[in-house]
Amino acid sequence: MPTCLATWTHTPPRRYTNNIFHQAELVVPMLSAALEAAPKAIYWQFTLLPWSRGMLEMMKGVKVIARNVTPPAHCKLFGRSSGPGNFFGMYKSAARPVQRLREAVWSACGVEEHRSVTVPPVRIVYMPRTGSGLQSGVWRNFAENASALLRALRVALPTATLHVAGTPGGDVPVVEQVRLWASADVLLTPNGAHFVNALFMARGAVLLEGVPWAMRGYPGQPMITRASAVNHIRLHSNRPPPSRELGPFAQIANERACEQNELCRRRYRDRANLHVSAAQMLALLGPVLRRLECEDVAGWTNPFGKTCADYATPLPAAPRGDSSREAGGWCEAGALKREAAWAGGVAFGWPEKSCCACGGGTGGGGMTGRQGEGGRRARK
Repeated sequence: MPTCLATWTHTPPRRYTNNIFHQAELVVPMLSAALEAAPKAIYWQFTLLPWSRGMLEMMKGVKVIARNVTPPAHCKLFGRSSGPGNFFGMYKSAARPVQRLREAVWSACGVEEHRSVTVPPVRIVYMPRTGSGLQSGVWRNFAENASALLRALRVALPTATLHVAGTPGGDVPVVEQVRLWASADVLLTPNGAHFVNALFMARGAVLLEGVPWAMRGYPGQPMITRASAVNHIRLHSNRPPPSRELGPFAQIANERACEQNELCRRRYRDRANLHVSAAQMLALLGPVLRRLECEDVAGWTNPFGKTCADYATPLPAAPRGDSSREAGGWCEAGALKREAAWAGGVAFGWPEKSCCACGGGTGGGGMTGRQGEGGRRARK
């Protein structure tokens, strides 16, 4: 077994030097590899951001060498000589290694498991994007109706406690970031790189992601939670009203056309806020809350190797015949999506009988009672 780990040796794309989300594509598999065989050293050969360093330094006794030093030939490399390798692949993992990693990080951060999410009081955490250094600055937050969303959450969960905490930036110790995400029963936050901490939410927690207009098909954040047993739902923004920042793209007719235009998609992501209604949020949240006691049938796959996590990934339903790594998203809120009816039934192993997202699984519904193994929560 290799006694050291290292990043690739060529100059990385800029996003791997200034973006936590992309550095996590290397940090997380390094952490997982270290659980199998503890390394003596980690060679990180370009800019190491504070979150990444904090995560790597959780491994006691491991020397982190964050400078341009050529690693020994026997080191296990993460990335390829021609680039960083499998984009989002670090998140496409089975449930067991994800749970093992989560528990190791919890232990390092002093996070302890506690009672089920179905037992009041439920802890709601609202996490707007705040702080310096954000790619989109003050944009990409819920618009002025954020207070209406929080009131609706309190109506849906009348015994809940509400906590507001801005997105923790690089100046916040990793331990505090992990504890904050692990403390939430329901977490409402806009899309962003801070989702690297979603891996450390407890099994059964509910994560509502506010998705900018024209980002409907972006797979990044759904890949993070895909095998984590977190109830991840995406609250898509309506089209923001006209503004000076969005003016150059006012003539683009619809969301699909903007999503296929890189400049348009980036402008609506980084220079607009999220416009959603409380009714839209509750329409997504209600079915999830009613099925919190549900557990997927252990080990189920369809005849083509797709798991319940693949079916539940909150992305547009992959078309028939799509075998890519990101293929999935055929179910939502306890049913097959209309455009994905073909992905169920006997030919596909009855996901609607086996997967919670598709209407199957084991256990009951509602906000009271026992949730079992899938509902044990973590909090410090």
